[in-house]
Amino acid sequence: MAIGLVPSLALADPIASPAPKPIPSNTPDDVFGFLDDSTVLAAGTRKLKYTFLPSSGGGSATWGQKIALNYGATENLEIGLAILYQPTDSTLPGNSSRQLTLAAPMQYVFIQRMQNGTGFALITTPSFGTTRNSSTMGETNWSLDNHFALDHDFNGTFFIGLNLGYTAGATNGRQNPSGTFYIQGAATVKLSPHFYWGVELQASQQMNGFFSGNAGWATFAGTSISVPMTPSFTFSAAYMRQLAGRETSNPAANLNTQNFSQNMGKAALAFYF
Repeated sequence: MAIGLVPSLALADPIASPAPKPIPSNTPDDVFGFLDDSTVLAAGTRKLKYTFLPSSGGGSATWGQKIALNYGATENLEIGLAILYQPTDSTLPGNSSRQLTLAAPMQYVFIQRMQNGTGFALITTPSFGTTRNSSTMGETNWSLDNHFALDHDFNGTFFIGLNLGYTAGATNGRQNPSGTFYIQGAATVKLSPHFYWGVELQASQQMNGFFSGNAGWATFAGTSISVPMTPSFTFSAAYMRQLAGRETSNPAANLNTQNFSQNMGKAALAFYF
């Protein structure tokens, strides 16, 4: 009788092993060149970044320089402050200018990107600046850029990204504000632990007003590299060239150099602490 009361341990279900935790996507800064990805700084981490932004087109050349300080406010939110100085030299009389801009970028991640996973974020950048040139006493200008960043990590070795955005802006002394719709796509491959290489495409539509009045369009293609030297220091660079474009006021033009640059460059040094 006692034997019948003993439970049979051999028939008990084995204890299930816990599922492995997802691995966070670990990529260097600016892995997509001109595009933003969906990752933010770890909470409490700071990033000091210097960026050189040369561009040219339509008989003018701009040598932009930007210094930015970003901070990981939470696991999902990154905030920052940036100062951009853009001197433009032109072969056309009265078109040379000097522009100084203060910006406050913010990035919020809705879906954290993991290895073999997709990420989704919103980047908002309000900015205010002043422009001086030889033909005016000086102008103030503002802009607000909003774009979504969607990207995917394939096992930490291959990355694809998409940015979809709109920039609104206005300058005092001008009746009409302006707006620009744009879409960017990129693919980046990890060639070694300290070298990433990618390609990207961009299409932009310039408006005479915020949402009306077609001013012209342009398409671009380019390449990028990212070199994470150490966990605290990264170098990155990118270049894009306008492939085609049309100006509404000059439909016979092969490129749109009135609203967009023909060549755009970017080189950045980022320090994390």
